[in-house]
Amino acid sequence: MIRVLLADDQNLIREGLKALLEQEPDLQVVADVDNGCDAVQQAEALQPDVVLMDLKMPRMDGITATQTICERCPDTRVLVLTASDDELSVRAALQVGARGYLLKDMSPDELANAVRTAHKGFTQLSPGILQKALASSIDTSPIESIEALATNVLPFMPSQRRAPAANLPPGFAKLTARERQVLRLIAEGSSNREIARSLDISEGTVKNHVASILGRLNLRDRTQAAIIATSVMPLLN
Repeated sequence: MIRVLLADDQNLIREGLKALLEQEPDLQVVADVDNGCDAVQQAEALQPDVVLMDLKMPRMDGITATQTICERCPDTRVLVLTASDDELSVRAALQVGARGYLLKDMSPDELANAVRTAHKGFTQLSPGILQKALASSIDTSPIESIEALATNVLPFMPSQRRAPAANLPPGFAKLTARERQVLRLIAEGSSNREIARSLDISEGTVKNHVASILGRLNLRDRTQAAIIATSVMPLLN
């Protein structure tokens, strides 16, 4: 049984989420709160598996509550569930430790699956959030928390086997078969040494492939490559 804590300042939203989640035989809502302070207190007291966290709440906002819960309850995964998809909110949430960023227009089945995915240790991002996380106009320096979760993201395409061509990153079609293999391994969190061992090539060759991938996709670093790769993972297998 996956134990879930709900944090949202709107009573109707909380009641609706509770009703939806408790229809799932493997999900249990252990508490629901209407502000960030209570979210932290209940997380510490109940140690839920997953917290669904709104961002705009009284007393303590969702970003601060997420950071506090991540620090005090390391085994609890926080999933942001909000109507806000602006770049500042996305990057702030991921930076403080959120294990996913979901939008409230998702379906009940998608929400339940996202909770299960987070419980397994993976990250879930609603469609379009990848691009927000990668936005370079806000902070061009590497973000350690985003780098940490980038290697653990599962693409948010529960019923989709192939990524639509219209959503492919510019330059993706120019990647060679070997570069796609390297990109997949980067997304899985493999180091250059591990990639070299897996593909039976030298580390120097791996570095050359990585540099070529970054150039073709116009990316700054392998962190961005890992995040982008999750959106096209079906095409990398």
